[in-house]
Amino acid sequence: MTTNSDNVIEVEIIPGDQQKPQLNPNQQQKTIAALGYVFFLLPIIVDFNNKFYRFHANQSLCLLIYLAIITGLSIIPAVGWLMSALGWVLGVLFFLFGVTSAYTGNQWRIPIIGIYDIIDFNSDTN
Repeated sequence: MTTNSDNVIEVEIIPGDQQKPQLNPNQQQKTIAALGYVFFLLPIIVDFNNKFYRFHANQSLCLLIYLAIITGLSIIPAVGWLMSALGWVLGVLFFLFGVTSAYTGNQWRIPIIGIYDIIDFNSDTN
């Protein structure tokens, strides 16, 4: 938001997907959110009302579902094995992306699979 010399306020409209709530998680919250990518329930167990925790628990659950589907592809001979192997490499990259996002205190969605909101992290439960 800016104000020009005529006292007119100009507001920049940002598309919904790019809007990020301004959260300032402390180091403990960042660490718990990052560990949530190993055990997705951890952030929810610690504090369900924390939007930062719920966001990363949701991203972790999306990653878990993705990896389950990729693993299921391995029952298909040859093509499934190749797709499963490539999918797991991509899954490890997604995992590292999510952990980095959590540990730096950001709320970046995991590309491709992180667009789904399975755990509602936008509602106020306080």
